[in-house]
Amino acid sequence: MASKVPAYEELNSEPDVASAPFVISVRDIVHRYDGRTALDGVSFAVHRAELFGLLGPNGSGKTTLFRILSTLMVPTGGEAVVMGFDAAKDPDAWSAWAATEVPNHGDPGARRAS
Repeated sequence: MASKVPAYEELNSEPDVASAPFVISVRDIVHRYDGRTALDGVSFAVHRAELFGLLGPNGSGKTTLFRILSTLMVPTGGEAVVMGFDAAKDPDAWSAWAATEVPNHGDPGARRAS
């Protein structure tokens, strides 16, 4: 039997990436283009090591959502937190973390060879 998982949990301002409850937390994301709604209240959470798929027909907002999660777009409303960093409010911190940790497969304890 599946357990209910809250779509969002409050994270500290200084994220502890290794123990964050979710690697991705999206809460009530809304995005509109010139009066057209691409995302309307999308919410979900992805745990560490969880496989997650996002499926939908053309024009359903998948690319828009990934642009928001990768800090290329700012949502009209809602919140997107990736590895403890708010993608809209602090995109520079998320980008700096990704530039240093993604080569280490997201393991904050891994060290790159010199």
